[in-house]
Amino acid sequence: MKEGSRLLGLCTNNEAEYNAVLDGLKQASELGEKDVVVVSDSALVVNQLNNAWQVKNQRMKKLKEAVDEIAKGFVSVRYIHVPRENPWISRADALCNRALDKANGKQTSPLLGRGGG
Repeated sequence: MKEGSRLLGLCTNNEAEYNAVLDGLKQASELGEKDVVVVSDSALVVNQLNNAWQVKNQRMKKLKEAVDEIAKGFVSVRYIHVPRENPWISRADALCNRALDKANGKQTSPLLGRGGG
């Protein structure tokens, strides 16, 4: 398993969610995975990627197109919505917080909690 985080600059939470999906699919491709399950607490992103909801925003359309293009390289890709309390989401939030803390010059604890405590 691989994990990581990076700063995206100024963007919406939904754009950040799409970028996380893109990064995950790129890593899965590099690892040679064929069947992928993407887990997210973003109902908007999951429903848009499952083509259940329309994508109206131009920036979001470009991100969805990028995800769709990468997804073509897999045998199957499933997008699943989970509650925010899901352990995978908690881990992703911790990685996000670590990257934000690092960018803001704050110390992050070894357990990836906020603020070094």
